[in-house]
Amino acid sequence: IKSALDEIPGIGRVKRNTLLKHFGSVEKIREAPIEELTMIRGITPGMAEAIKKALLIQTH
Repeated sequence: IKSALDEIPGIGRVKRNTLLKHFGSVEKIREAPIEELTMIRGITPGMAEAIKKALLIQTH
């Protein structure tokens, strides 16, 4: 299954699946604050910012 998360550097299959399992959808990930994203194992503040930026760009 393809996900918008697949286009983000540093987010591989395992991190993508972990994020989707925790949040339930890309939409929920997009809405989550950076602080909540960094609570996920393996997601650094830099990755969280990249996720937010990439998902915001993909909606416009």
